Amino acid sequence: MNKVHYKMFKAGKKWMIAGITTVAISTGAFMVNSIDANADVVSNASAYLGTPYQYGGNSFSGIDCSALVQNAYAADGINLPRTSGEQYRVTTQESAADAQYGDLVFFGSYGSDHVGIYSGNGNMINAETVDGVRSRQISVMEKYLGTASYGRVNAATDKAAADQAAADQATDQAAADQAAADQAADQAADQAAADKAAADQAADQAAADQAAADKAAADQAAADKVAADQAADQAAVPEAQAPAQLADVNNNQNNNITSVEPEKTDVKPVDNQVVKVVTPTNQKDTLPATGETKNSLLTVIGLGLISFVTLLGFKIRKNN
Repeated sequence: MNKVHYKMFKAGKKWMIAGITTVAISTGAFMVNSIDANADVVSNASAYLGTPYQYGGNSFSGIDCSALVQNAYAADGINLPRTSGEQYRVTTQESAADAQYGDLVFFGSYGSDHVGIYSGNGNMINAETVDGVRSRQISVMEKYLGTASYGRVNAATDKAAADQAAADQATDQAAADQAAADQAADQAADQAAADKAAADQAADQAAADQAAADKAAADQAAADKVAADQAADQAAVPEAQAPAQLADVNNNQNNNITSVEPEKTDVKPVDNQVVKVVTPTNQKDTLPATGETKNSLLTVIGLGLISFVTLLGFKIRKNN
């Protein structure tokens, strides 16, 4: 169930609960109006049916009329005085037509002669001197004790209101609990959605990281391939150039070899001096263009000058 459907379901549930609560309150109000809220007092009194009468008695062993009333209300949490006359004074007088379950039925002046508990349909539960605790028609009792009067215990009315307030409070608490549960469900749904979003984001980040890693690996593989190809090309070049380079080396070695022939010495007597003229015997030999070549040229030129001066001096002497 997604979040939208969940919220629709929750809203429908709230309307359903509100409807059920309204029906329950309406039904309760109807029941309160139809059946007295103190009907449980009648049930408490019914528990004593068959108990013998005992003047001043206050137990299942023996009980009198006012003690029966007192005990029936005490079991419902309402304290009444001990005697019928005192009980009459703490009640609100009602007509026979308005009598409800749990109302008190009095006989005699101000209820001083006898008291019982109205149980509906013109009947009452009372503790009689002869028959003990039993249910009796009020009209039959009126033949002996005179016209009955009816009194409603104010505390009973207050208790009915308290019970209704407690029921209302329970309804409010149930609504508050439901609201808290709905809020917790909303928070859980929001947290689940947040967790799902975080998980999706983490998955997207993992996918992005994996894609980046794959791309980096692919780029590195391509770079390695290029480097390998370059290395292969460089390895292939020396093999192809080796014969040519070897030939160039041989040519260079051949070109750098200078043929040296025995020096030719022209000896001409000039005043008993011997002039040694050294000339290169192979003009085709290539001299390296270095500082050594320059020194050789200077030597040749110097020797030539010396020979020229010597010859010139010889001629001058000869002419003289």
